[in-house]
Amino acid sequence: SRSIINPFLKSQALTDAALSTRDRERTRNLLQEAWKAAESIPLSYSQSKAFIQISAAAARIYPQEKKAWAERTFAQIQNLKNSQLQAFAIQEMVFHWAPLDVEQAERIVIGISPLFPEVRAYSFIYLSRNTGIRKVKAVFFLRNALAEISKVNDPFEAQKIKSLIAKSWVRLELGEALRILPQIEDPFYRSEILRTTISLPVPLSPATTTVLS
Repeated sequence: SRSIINPFLKSQALTDAALSTRDRERTRNLLQEAWKAAESIPLSYSQSKAFIQISAAAARIYPQEKKAWAERTFAQIQNLKNSQLQAFAIQEMVFHWAPLDVEQAERIVIGISPLFPEVRAYSFIYLSRNTGIRKVKAVFFLRNALAEISKVNDPFEAQKIKSLIAKSWVRLELGEALRILPQIEDPFYRSEILRTTISLPVPLSPATTTVLS
């Protein structure tokens, strides 16, 4: 990693090395080096991505320090001048942190600007699919995602998000998926929901099949 000139690649290599070593002191030194390499990257989405990868690795190695690493990384993302890039970077952080600490990931989602409801919606949908959470929490995340749709300006994007929510509802509460289905006009998205429903382990009743057709 010391011979790598590109700071982004260098930070990645150092992060990977930190994950693979069992020497805790060496691990911490590698993470510090990786962070310094990331700091030398010009302010950009790539720099934020490097910080996110380092913090996620650190959270795996030092779970007791997760909150500190999350706050440190979130603060770095705030330095991005472009608000859309900032929203995408926070979403990227959510994707990395959800498997590590879903409560921390939820707090991160709240940090996404309301100006980007579609980014917030996709993030909540992602959280709802975390296998380590209870059904009630998954439902809570889907309802949050659904609440963002009315703020999405692009009708196509809104339909796409709504279809993803409906597909997620299928595995949680089929009745909710059926309630949303009439609101989805695109035949492709409707067929995707139908395909998801048919794949359920429990056979559907003829009435349910009729509603979805």
